[in-house]
Amino acid sequence: MVNLRIRDLAAAKGLTVSELSEVSGISSETMMKYATESVEITEETTANLIKIAEKLDVPVMKLIKPVAKQAAFKLTIIEKTKQKNITLEQLSEKSGVHLALVAFYSTQVISKEKLAEEPYQTYLIKISEALECKSEDLKVAADLPATRLRLEEMAQEKGLSLEDVSRFTETPREFVDLMATQPVNINLLLNNSAIKRVNVPCVLRCWIDKILGRVCSCD
Repeated sequence: MVNLRIRDLAAAKGLTVSELSEVSGISSETMMKYATESVEITEETTANLIKIAEKLDVPVMKLIKPVAKQAAFKLTIIEKTKQKNITLEQLSEKSGVHLALVAFYSTQVISKEKLAEEPYQTYLIKISEALECKSEDLKVAADLPATRLRLEEMAQEKGLSLEDVSRFTETPREFVDLMATQPVNINLLLNNSAIKRVNVPCVLRCWIDKILGRVCSCD
């Protein structure tokens, strides 16, 4: 679903939405929908947008409103563990935060909104206390990845809930929620050399393998 800049671009050409409807040969009902609602990009919508762009003398992509970037952070946990000469396994034990969560926090960009929620904020505080620093010291602004796992849809296709996935994979429900709701860096989930390069336990890769019914191939 996308939002369109129909009204603004029409006004820039001295046209109302109704007048743009007439000159482009698109029904007023459809044009008003494009101007006021989120629309799905279908074959029909694409054809109509091409017509509209031609009448407004703009590239088709200019009709689509850019999506505002969501504030997010990359946590410098791995760098801190190197300074402290401890492993992520040791950090997990010291902080009391499950290794799967520690590994996710260490490798994935997480939205500011998610980190402000409980219990995710508390987990970050526990990790930072174990590293003897403030949680704010770990945060570096970053862009969220473009890839999101279809975990909830995959579970539903098998008649499972995310609670079931948590039990099946023997990982915390909060970790499953992160995997289901946060965009992820696929390279650090599936690429063995990348996992070893940053010295991250293969817990994330093994988790994906378990979801797919495969034997963990990290070794």
